Amino acid sequence: MAARAPRPRPARRRPRARRRPGWPDELLLDISTPQRRAGVAEVVTRVVDRCAAAGFDAVELDNLDSWTRSGGAFTADDAEALAVDLAGVVHARGLAVGQKNATDLLDRLPARGYDFAVAEECVAFDECGAFTAAYGDRVLDVEYVDGPDADPAACGDPGRRPRTTVVRDRLLVPAGDPGYVHRAC
Repeated sequence: MAARAPRPRPARRRPRARRRPGWPDELLLDISTPQRRAGVAEVVTRVVDRCAAAGFDAVELDNLDSWTRSGGAFTADDAEALAVDLAGVVHARGLAVGQKNATDLLDRLPARGYDFAVAEECVAFDECGAFTAAYGDRVLDVEYVDGPDADPAACGDPGRRPRTTVVRDRLLVPAGDPGYVHRAC
């Protein structure tokens, strides 16, 4: 019996990644070229497909400001190019797409197809006005507190925060667990 040569494995296009300092569960993906952005978009597309199949109405895309932590490996323009591509993927599946944080992109993404924003701690960081200027009433603000006995002023001044603001515990523990906080402002 003759030995067969092993079949060559197809090259797998994987995004290059490195750990994000201070956030050990997050990877910083290299989006510096159209090919690398396509690799990232391929992975995100599978997640968006699962969201659409599960009946979601929308998805929000996080870490759109990753160029600020890339050490110059890629730029805001690279991040915007990926964000616009991903907005197209999300809309093609009938979902709304949200910008999460990334105030540096507020002058770019609403005009490029983003439907709403999720702003984490815009009251605490005095960024709510920037989000509402870009998205109007289509801003969801989440203010985090460090436990159920935290200061109820976390909601901030109603005139300075988005209409839809919620307070959550920083660790996002499930309802019923000690430390769980969830209240609308």
